[in-house]
Amino acid sequence: MSSARILIVDDEKGVRDLLKRLLLKKDYRVQTASTGKEAYSLMDNYTYELALFDLKLPDSDGLTLLKHLKSIQPFCAAVIITAYSTIRSAVEAIQLGAFDYLDKPLDDMEVFYDVVSKALRSQHQDNPVNTDEEISTTGFIVGKTQKMRQIKQMADVLAPKDITIMIQGETGTGKEVLSRYIHSVSKRANEPFIAVNCGAFTESLLESELFGHEKGSFTGALNKRQGIFEIADRGTLFLDEISEASLNVQVKLLRVLETGEFYRVGGKESIQSNIRIIAATNTNIEEAVSNGKFRNDLLYRLDVARLVLPPLRERLEDIPQLVNFFIEKNSSNESSICLSADAMHLLFSYKWPGNIRELSNMVAHSLAMAKGGIVKPFHLPEKIIKSLKNQEEGVAHEQIDTSTDLVNIRTGHSEIINEFIENLTGYLVKEYNNAGIIDLPAILDDLKASQGQIAQKIIKVVMAETLGDRQSTANKLNLNTRSLRYLLKEKPLKK
Repeated sequence: MSSARILIVDDEKGVRDLLKRLLLKKDYRVQTASTGKEAYSLMDNYTYELALFDLKLPDSDGLTLLKHLKSIQPFCAAVIITAYSTIRSAVEAIQLGAFDYLDKPLDDMEVFYDVVSKALRSQHQDNPVNTDEEISTTGFIVGKTQKMRQIKQMADVLAPKDITIMIQGETGTGKEVLSRYIHSVSKRANEPFIAVNCGAFTESLLESELFGHEKGSFTGALNKRQGIFEIADRGTLFLDEISEASLNVQVKLLRVLETGEFYRVGGKESIQSNIRIIAATNTNIEEAVSNGKFRNDLLYRLDVARLVLPPLRERLEDIPQLVNFFIEKNSSNESSICLSADAMHLLFSYKWPGNIRELSNMVAHSLAMAKGGIVKPFHLPEKIIKSLKNQEEGVAHEQIDTSTDLVNIRTGHSEIINEFIENLTGYLVKEYNNAGIIDLPAILDDLKASQGQIAQKIIKVVMAETLGDRQSTANKLNLNTRSLRYLLKEKPLKK
């Protein structure tokens, strides 16, 4: 990879010259540009393996250049060069396809070389997935969903940067699990990780929990007590439901983020704290700011980078992997335990309002009901079965309401089929006139076999949409499940 061509785009001559010298030492082929206009010309005329973009240019910006690069050279890796004040834009660049970003000034050359090397290798690797060690340590499962793969890529980039992160997502989507993963791959991995639910404490208790208190500072404070900012020093603090913190606590959190120091409740001496904060919310925190319930300056400090976790209903294809993980977690003899195909199909049809936490509880419940054997539909929690029955009743009602549409669809199909019959008949008559003989029984056999082929192809399309749910597939095709099973067993025409 030492012969790779690299483009450097930066309006500072000193930065361009420094980076060019460093890369030429590694035998890379290097071209430079000081403006957006020069960069566009080079990108349109040369192919690159890596581009280094400064975010701030006199006639353009790094994000615009990145979008252009990815549109014409999608396999070229990109790294953003940024100052701290533009880290939010650097995070946006990663979401647009950049591999990583580097902070100015570029003091650590080993870090620079490492990022360049990894960026070049990344273009020859598959999408990010979990290692077994990552899963067993943190429980963070990426799965197959593109959204989750992007989140893992972002987490891997942000973890070593030591910046504050805001994680947003519905209840039960795995915000704490993601924060533990970020901690585990950060420079603070060997230091404490402590999670605090801000909504689980009163204002005074949360303040004492976070900052500690001096003896006699309030009724019941019989001894001096260290808070989490002392206990977790050099580690990571996860603040869940951050929007539930009172305005008074928010002021103190802001001070820690701005100055790195705090006071114990009732204390007079400031205490230094080197701690990374990852905050999380399941609400619209911008709305809380608008309503005066959350400080805008604190949000700005916490929301340097934001990761948004999708609900489980948007990552249904990950359910089998999640189920297997929870089975292993809840059973000492997981090799003999599994979900039946019918039970798994039901999980794809459920809406999962409690997300992954609800799925975890469902697995624990079902394993207990199945007593270590195969989990079947009747082992699932009653609310899941009841919810699915309500869905089926709704589908049946919808089918009655759409009977007129079915008649119109049949009419349209009939016209197409009639046209097909006329065309086929005309072709066969022409063949007969030319040859004086045709094999009618063979033609009729082919037509009969083709019916099965057509049915199977349509069924497969619908089953892909319903994620294998046979009842839903049958409903959408105006069939009963028995007819569906019969059609699936039709053998395709042998060629």
